Amino acid sequence: HQQMPQCRAKLLAWHALTACNVDEALFDHRFDVCYCLECEPKHRLRRDKKGGSPQGFTRFGIHINEAIASSRFVFSTWPKAYHGTKHALVKHIVSLGYLLCPGATSPDGLVIGIRDGHIVAREKGIVREVDLDEIRFGRLISKVKLKGCILEEFEPWNCAFLTPCSAYAACPIYAETELLNGLKTTIILEFRIAPGGYSVGPHTLTDSDPQLGQSTCDPASNKWEWYTNRYGVMMLTGILVRAVPFSFFWRLRSLDEVPLPLPLSKEAAISSLSSFTLSERISRCPTAWKAYEILLHSGLPLTLFDSNYHFCYCRRCCRDVNIFERAGQKYRLPLGFTRFAVKVDKQRAIAWRMWEEWPVAYHGTTLANAVHILHAGLLLPTNSIGPDGTTISSRDALHMRKSRLATATINNDGIFFSPVMGYASHPAHSTWEHARIGQTSVEARVMLQVRVKPGYVKHRGTIKDFRVHPIEESYANELEWSTARHGSVVVYGLLMQVKDDE
Repeated sequence: HQQMPQCRAKLLAWHALTACNVDEALFDHRFDVCYCLECEPKHRLRRDKKGGSPQGFTRFGIHINEAIASSRFVFSTWPKAYHGTKHALVKHIVSLGYLLCPGATSPDGLVIGIRDGHIVAREKGIVREVDLDEIRFGRLISKVKLKGCILEEFEPWNCAFLTPCSAYAACPIYAETELLNGLKTTIILEFRIAPGGYSVGPHTLTDSDPQLGQSTCDPASNKWEWYTNRYGVMMLTGILVRAVPFSFFWRLRSLDEVPLPLPLSKEAAISSLSSFTLSERISRCPTAWKAYEILLHSGLPLTLFDSNYHFCYCRRCCRDVNIFERAGQKYRLPLGFTRFAVKVDKQRAIAWRMWEEWPVAYHGTTLANAVHILHAGLLLPTNSIGPDGTTISSRDALHMRKSRLATATINNDGIFFSPVMGYASHPAHSTWEHARIGQTSVEARVMLQVRVKPGYVKHRGTIKDFRVHPIEESYANELEWSTARHGSVVVYGLLMQVKDDE
C-alpha cells in the first residue's frame, strides 16, 4: 500500500481526531486514504457501484480481525456502508468494532438509546413504502403492490442504521459537527456489512434537505438506509474525518506536537494468516488427533485458529493439576481437553488490556453452537439476533436441563460462564455428542475458553450436588458468572474432549 501524501486536510483531520481519545493500537495506518478536494477532485463511484467516494473526508484505517475477514470473504463480498454518530461515541464504537441496537448494553455499561428528534416512537411502527425485494426485518401490512412497492410496518427502535451514501451519513442529524481541538469536525464511520444481513429502505429526511443534493445516490431511490437487528453482520474498517478551521484567523500552531501516523513497515504489514498446522506437542497424541479430525469435519475455516498456541491437556500429555492466576483470579487447566487456540483481534486486546486485566473463564456449549459462535466471532447476550437471523434464547428457555436446580434468584438472561472448568464442562452445560471420524463414531464434548471484562455478576451454582475441586474451594459460592454487556466476553480457545479407552 503506497504512503498517502501528507496534505493539509490529513493534518487537520488527524489533529481533530486525537481529541476523541481513540486508542492508538486500534489504527491501521497502512490503509489511510485522503479524499480531500486536492487528492480526490472529482466524485467517483465505488467499485461496488453502491455509492460514491466520501469526498472531503480523510479515512483512517482501523485494525480488524483478519481471521474472521478472511474466512467470511469480507473485503470481496461485503459492501461498504457508513454511519454518522456523535463525537463522544466514536471511542466506544471503535473499541467494540460494530454497532449495537437500541436497548443493548455496551462493555462500559452504556445502554444504547435512539437519537432524539429524528424518529418519533410509535406503538405500531412507521408505515412506509418499500421495494418488495428489499424488505427483510419489517412486518408487511399489505401484500398489494403500490407502484412497485408494498407497505411496511417499520420499527426503527430495534435496528442499527447505516447508509451506502457518505453524504447522507454526514447529515447533521446523524453526524453532528462539533469543535475538536479548535476545528469544526464531522466524523462518520465506515463499515462492511454482510449481504443478506440487512434490509433497505428510503431516506427519512425531508426532500428539501441539502444533504440529499450532495449525495451520489438517486434522491428518488428507496435504498438510502440500510438497517439490521442482527449481530455478527458488520465490521468496522475505518474512521472518516472532515475538519476545517473555525475562523479565518485560526492557525494550527500545535501541529508539530501531534505525531502524524506513518504506514507500517513492509515486514509488519505481512498478514498473520499462516496456514493451519498442528504443533508437534499435539500431533503425536492419538486423543488430540481425534479432536483435530472432528474439527476438520466441523466446517470451521482453519484460518480462525493459531496453531502456535494449541495444546493437549489429556491424561497422557498433562498429568499435573496446574493452577494459574490471571487478573487476580485463579483458574485450573482444562485437563482432559485438547485446546485449539482461536485468533483474536490483537490490537483490540492490547487496547483493552485484555491479557493483563480480564480473567480466564469457561463456557460450556454444543459443537454446533460453538461453530456458530466462532464463525460470527461473537458470544452474544440473550435476545440478541445472530448473523443467520436466529435469536439467542435464555438458557433453559425450552426446558429445564437435567441436573439443573430450579431457582428464582438468578436471572437466566445474559452470557453465563464459570471460572471452574469442571462446572462449565458438566453435562448440563457441555453435553456429550456423537461425532464421526471416517467410518467410526466417537463421543466428544466442547467448551470455549474465554477472557471476561471485569464488571460481571457472580452467582451461586445451579447444578445439583456439584462438588468443587479442593484447590478451587474459593469459588464454591460463585460458580457462575454472567454479563449482559456486548463485547465483554472474548473467545480465545476451543476446548474439545474425546472419549477413549482410557
